[in-house]
Amino acid sequence: MSRRHRLPVTTGLMCLALVVLAMSGCTTPAEKDIDVEQVALGMRYRDNLESGGASVADLAETDSARQLDPCGMLDEEAVNALGTPLYFGVGQRLDECVVRFDRATMSAGITSVEVSLSVTMGPSGNVSRIGDRAASTLRSTGMCFIALQYNNRRAFHYMANAVQGVDPCTALHTLVTASAPLLDDNPQRADSTRIPKTRGATKDPCAALDAAFPPGQRFYLSSLVPYECDAWLDHHTRDDSNRFGIQVFNVAESQATYVPSHARKLLLTGVHSIEESGRGDYCIIHAYVGVEEPFPTRSWDGEPENRVEVLRVTGHGCTKTRELAVAAVKAYQRD
Repeated sequence: MSRRHRLPVTTGLMCLALVVLAMSGCTTPAEKDIDVEQVALGMRYRDNLESGGASVADLAETDSARQLDPCGMLDEEAVNALGTPLYFGVGQRLDECVVRFDRATMSAGITSVEVSLSVTMGPSGNVSRIGDRAASTLRSTGMCFIALQYNNRRAFHYMANAVQGVDPCTALHTLVTASAPLLDDNPQRADSTRIPKTRGATKDPCAALDAAFPPGQRFYLSSLVPYECDAWLDHHTRDDSNRFGIQVFNVAESQATYVPSHARKLLLTGVHSIEESGRGDYCIIHAYVGVEEPFPTRSWDGEPENRVEVLRVTGHGCTKTRELAVAAVKAYQRD
């Protein structure tokens, strides 16, 4: 948390703004008492949060979640009991871990399992307890979902897919029961042997708000996912006319060069990007920020596949959305 300091009234020459005061050499005898608030670029927006949305404490919890290893939330012995993984690593979303099994080795008809770090415990589903944690189970044809409470704000979402005719919930419950103790260990992304060390994995996507909007702009924030920034200017509105979004995820390297026929090519601070218009004045920009740093994964059939990180920036009005996209690219690139 930053500290706020009172600026004493000075006599003599009056400076019109603190920036001028700091840079122009305007001085007075009393000026030595001024302690300018020092807040790191990318953190200032947290001093301008509207009530009802995410709080500073919520954002600190999200910062902590960004450090977690989603693959560390799966017990590897229990995973291997389901079959031989063709792939065991990061999903398209950076807070996801995906395991895809070799169908020739499946022991319970489970084709894949996933865990993501960003759901809330809702009233739906069959509520139970796994260990000392609340759990909620939902069934669908060929699929099963278990939300396992991590803390008072967040639950982890486990999912299993099965071949036709198999109920995956029994196998998933066994896997989640074996994995639940790992949540107490808080496995860290930096220590993971399965999650790549990418630039986007350590970045707060909301950091771009500082540069894209004027000082003092207030924000209503609403996002649990540590790699998404969901922001309304000033206050929440139902029509979303003042809503902007930033997401970090990854795509196959080959997709980074694809330009849909209806899209516009952009170069944002040197980064290949595409811009598309939606209904009304809605604007969508994809900036392929990770093309210089691809990381290895495997496709659904187990073949090697490089992936790259992408920023998705959305908002009403392409002019302002472009400005936010530029700020997001710069925040991503900043060390």
